[in-house]
Amino acid sequence: MLNEKIFNYAMTLLLCAAASCSGGSGEQTEALDILAQAKECISKNPQQAISLIDSLNKVFPKQTEVRRKAMHVRTLADSVLIDREFAVTDSTLKADSLKFIELKPQFAFVKTKDMVEGYYVEKSLQSKPLFERTGIEPRVDELGNMFVVTCVFGAPVQHTRLSARASGEQCSTADVPYDGATNYRYTADRGSCEMATFHYEKCADFCKFVAEHGGNKVAIDFVGKGKTSITLSPEVLKAFSVTYEFAQAMSSGKNAVAKLMYLNKKRDINRRQMAQTKTDADE
Repeated sequence: MLNEKIFNYAMTLLLCAAASCSGGSGEQTEALDILAQAKECISKNPQQAISLIDSLNKVFPKQTEVRRKAMHVRTLADSVLIDREFAVTDSTLKADSLKFIELKPQFAFVKTKDMVEGYYVEKSLQSKPLFERTGIEPRVDELGNMFVVTCVFGAPVQHTRLSARASGEQCSTADVPYDGATNYRYTADRGSCEMATFHYEKCADFCKFVAEHGGNKVAIDFVGKGKTSITLSPEVLKAFSVTYEFAQAMSSGKNAVAKLMYLNKKRDINRRQMAQTKTDADE
C-alpha cells in the first residue's frame, strides 16, 4: 500500500507539472521530489522506481541535472532486479541439477557411429527395442528435448499422427508426413513395418499428456490412412513419466546455465553503468 501511495502521489505531481506553466525552481523541486520517491522504492519495488524515473524524464525534459542523478538511481534499481533474477535462476539450476543426477542412472545414452546425435532412453525399454512390433518409445535428445519414436508392424496404416486417450480426454501430436526419413516404411519377412519420429515440436503436448496420466489406462492411436491402437503397459507408462521428468530437468537446467551466463554479462554492464553515472552528490 505504501508503494502504491508513493506512486499515486508521484503521478499526481507529474500531472500537475504537465498542466501548469510553472518552470525554473518549481519544476526542479517537483522533479527532485519524484526522484526522492524513486530512491525510496529501489529496495522494495525496483520496477516502480524505474517507472517513476521514466515518467520524470518524459515530464521534465529540461531538468538535466535531476535527470542525470536519476540515471544513477535507475542503475541501482536495475542492480536489484538483476540480483533477484540471478537468485531465482541459480535456485532453479540447483534443483534441476539434483533431479538430473537422481534420474540419470535410470537412462542409457545411445549413439552409434552412423548417428549424428545420440539420445537417452529409459533402461527398461532397451530390452524391448522397437523392431517388428507395434509400439512407442519415449526418448530425450542431447539438448533435453523429449521426443517419441513409433513402430507399426503388420497391417499397413501409413500413420502420420499419434493420439493418446485417457480418462475421457485426448491429446494428439502434429502430423509427421511420410518422407522416407523421419517417417519411413519397409517390408520384412514377417510383414510391413512403419517407423516414425515425432520430434519435440511435434509432440510436446502429447508427451506431457501421457506422462501426467501415468496412473490411468492410456490408449495410443496410430492414425494415417488407416488406424490401429494399443494400450500402454504399466512399464511403458512409468518410462514415459520418468522420461518426461528427466527431459524437464535437463532442458530447464541447460536454459538456467545459459541465463546465468547472460545475467553475469548483464551484471557487469550494470556495474560499469553505476560507476559511470555516480557523482559526489550521489554518495
